[in-house]
Amino acid sequence: MEEFIFWKDWAKKEKYFYYLLFAFFLTTTFWLAFNLASRAINHTGWDVATTIERLPVATQTVTEGILEFPIEADIMYVTQQFKIGEYRVNTNASLIFVLITTLAFNILITAASFFRTWWYYAVLGMFILALTFFKFDLLFIFGDTKNIFLIASIVLFIGLNVVFNLFYSHVDFLFRFLSFLALSVVLGLVIVKGAYVQNPILYLSNYGLYVPFALSIVFIILIAFDLIFFFLYIITSSKSATGRSNSLNFVLISLLYLGNLALMYCKKTGIVNWDLLYIDEFLLLFVSIIVGVWTYKMRLQATSNMMDFAPYGAIFYLGMAITTIATIAFCVATNNDQLIATLRDAVLYSHLAIGSMFLIYVIFNFSTYINRNLKVYEVVLKINRFPVHLVRVGGLVLATGLLVKGNFKQIYKTEAGYAAGIADVYLEEQNILLAEEFLKESLFHDPITEKSNLAYASLKETNGRYEDAADHYKKIQLNEETEQLYASIAYNYSKVGLAYSAIETLHEGITKFPKSSQLYNNLGVVFTKTHILDSTFHFLNRAEALGGSVEVSKTNMLSFLIKKKLVKELPDYFNENSAYLPLETNKIAISLMRKEAYSPSYIYPAVADTIGKIDRLAYHYNFGMSALTTIDTIFDSFTSNYLKNDSLAIFTNELGLLKAYKKYYSGNRREAFKELFDLQKENSSKAGFYFNTLGLWSLQNNAPLLAADFFNQALDNGNTTSRINQVMAVLTAGQKENGLAMLQELLNSPDETERKLAHIIDSNFKLKTNATDNDRLDYLKTNKTNLTTGEFEAVYDGITDLEIRKQASVLLLAHYINTKNLTKAKFIPLSKDLSKKDENRVNILRLELTRLLADYKNLLTMVDSVALNQEDESQRLFYKAVALEFTGKKEESQKIYKEAIVKLPLHQPLILAYANFLKKYETNEVAYNTLLDAVLLNPYGIEIQKAYCLMALEINLDSYANETLEKIKSLTSKSDFEQFNTTFVNTKKKIESSFNWK
Repeated sequence: MEEFIFWKDWAKKEKYFYYLLFAFFLTTTFWLAFNLASRAINHTGWDVATTIERLPVATQTVTEGILEFPIEADIMYVTQQFKIGEYRVNTNASLIFVLITTLAFNILITAASFFRTWWYYAVLGMFILALTFFKFDLLFIFGDTKNIFLIASIVLFIGLNVVFNLFYSHVDFLFRFLSFLALSVVLGLVIVKGAYVQNPILYLSNYGLYVPFALSIVFIILIAFDLIFFFLYIITSSKSATGRSNSLNFVLISLLYLGNLALMYCKKTGIVNWDLLYIDEFLLLFVSIIVGVWTYKMRLQATSNMMDFAPYGAIFYLGMAITTIATIAFCVATNNDQLIATLRDAVLYSHLAIGSMFLIYVIFNFSTYINRNLKVYEVVLKINRFPVHLVRVGGLVLATGLLVKGNFKQIYKTEAGYAAGIADVYLEEQNILLAEEFLKESLFHDPITEKSNLAYASLKETNGRYEDAADHYKKIQLNEETEQLYASIAYNYSKVGLAYSAIETLHEGITKFPKSSQLYNNLGVVFTKTHILDSTFHFLNRAEALGGSVEVSKTNMLSFLIKKKLVKELPDYFNENSAYLPLETNKIAISLMRKEAYSPSYIYPAVADTIGKIDRLAYHYNFGMSALTTIDTIFDSFTSNYLKNDSLAIFTNELGLLKAYKKYYSGNRREAFKELFDLQKENSSKAGFYFNTLGLWSLQNNAPLLAADFFNQALDNGNTTSRINQVMAVLTAGQKENGLAMLQELLNSPDETERKLAHIIDSNFKLKTNATDNDRLDYLKTNKTNLTTGEFEAVYDGITDLEIRKQASVLLLAHYINTKNLTKAKFIPLSKDLSKKDENRVNILRLELTRLLADYKNLLTMVDSVALNQEDESQRLFYKAVALEFTGKKEESQKIYKEAIVKLPLHQPLILAYANFLKKYETNEVAYNTLLDAVLLNPYGIEIQKAYCLMALEINLDSYANETLEKIKSLTSKSDFEQFNTTFVNTKKKIESSFNWK
């Protein structure tokens, strides 16, 4: 065994360097093993394609008369299908590969400086050729277009090598190696800092791949017969074997080995289809490398004029081995199946062909010596009757014959793999045109290659060309059939509406992979696009039962129930806690549909790394919709970040609406109006919806004329549902004649829903001769702003049912307050046995009555103690601010006024009260600005317009005052305008008389 420990007599420095280098070789081998294992996992792994769909639901309702008008927003729900993952360029593998091969290059060029005679100059020539293949000109280093960097590299590396070889031959290996390594580091920094391309490492690893690839092929050929040599060593070094059995044993073990290789060849070329235990080519290569260290030693001893084995030859050999293993590892890491296949074939063909020739060589030259129990392995590489050099020549001829028989497909695969690697460079740069050109070139050389078809399919999917993507997946299927390919083909068919093609594909896949829960899941999802509901339930339940995709199957089941609006009865797992985000997203969606509170066991935070992920966006959007009344500044900031993300631009409408809704329902209504108004400017296709929502908000805030205007703009932008809303707004504003004329048109509407609602309003707008108590109550609700006090009381007095009369009494109280009939309002008999909602409604009316009666001390006592309905809660601030103002608490009052004006931007009594407060305690200009903001927001607020008009007079803005006066004239009746005009004229005279005209 002493000959195996050949380094024992080396100098300590050289010995430790060899140990370190061998450890690096093993590390590179581990990288290869890791990549092979990862490729096997990823090759059978899954990616989940998430699709976000939208469904409009009512987030709130506005009650007007006896009708409820929904304020809608889209909810998001998630559907998930399994498929092959999106193609990604492995930039990390490129970096590792460049670092390893750079180190190996320095090892080889250092070892080359110890070569002798013509070998030295031949190797230098090969190094120069190798440097030209790295195509440094494509990097445009500091704008270089004349290959200056290449020339400089050649001069520096080759010049330094010549200096060491010819003039400083006494310098040891380590110093030379560190010198070359330092030079490589400097040139590497120049490349990184000076290259004009986005990722120079990708260029070097892919454009320069031919160099390490060619070295790998040479090295594979170099060690092709080393295993048979190892068999020879075992046989001829054994003391137990004697006589003719030696040569027989050698022949048998060699033929067994070569026979396995021959069967591998037959299996690969389709001659046989036997599923036997074959040797893995890369494992065979690794064993050959280990054995070949000692074989290489003997070769150098046989050709002693080349270089010494100890230590330079041994180091050179490891440098070649590291290059080969790193090249294979890089091809595996980047899934370059074309080059992987070529490298495997290189191992198989060379070991089979050259190994066979070496067996013949040994038998022809040394069979007699083997039988004599001589150590033939010591002389087998020396020239005899049949020179050993002819072994490789004959082996290469035989290997070439195998290539010819296969129509040189390995050459085409190499071209295809090289083009696919260059395509990676441009895919990473997002240079799609060049990437497609190289992918086309790759597919021209090998149409069914996996890497290029995956890359091209991914591009097609990204560009929405799903049928083309399916075609590329089907080409891969010609080589192998996997669950992932069936799933991806069907997925792309389903994206273009080819549901039945997708179903057929998935059925075929399930036939071959009957335990695939992923295929069953996808089949269930595809059936949601058909009317066969039972199949959807069956296949999704089957997917869940098989396991492996349980959470996804549950998510899709809820998605299906949402889509079909079947959310009354839900599966048991709906109430179970889950950490799966898409499933929780769909649970929130169902809660919103059912108008139920969402109570999660855990709330997923909107952390920064979630921005850009649509499943996280859908969750946060739904969660935001389920918690509209909650003020969450962190959540709001992340909503803004989602809006800034270009990849999520398709969700701009939903996110913008969510921001507006959050502000509106959490209290900042003024900003909410502004957000929504700006949103309709940004997206004209949704402008009708936004205007309709603005109209409903205005109606909810007692601004019916403003609401009617918004509804009209919604109609102009194609939102036909606004027609009935507009009628109700006009009637609520007291414009009876206009409202009835509009209503008459809707009674004959072709739209059934619209016609039905119009008949409901019409039937309740007129009091029937034989009206029941319920009819009378509905009549009062519908006509509350269009009846005189006498008319209202007459209808009220006709109600005899006590329960209905209770409800009508609340309406009567509101009527008295609105018509300023405060005496009757004070003494109206109200039942103490009201519903909670009516009781709270009475409380807000009593607060208003107390304010109108100027009983501010009592108002201050009442305001914090009474219960109010949620829609009236913000008004508590108004009454508190007024009460504090008139009880002498100016600072507290101003603070609450400011808060109230944000929450109630259309509340006319509040705006008037606050303007008067500012006029009293601040300046006329400040009060004017407050009124100006109010009229800009609501140009139909008559009382605000009047206050603004008079304030404009007071600060000498006569033109604005006169312009506003004309506006008021168009908004009010003739009698009301004449009354205000008198006030306007008197105010103007008073102001003019106060001037000093001296």
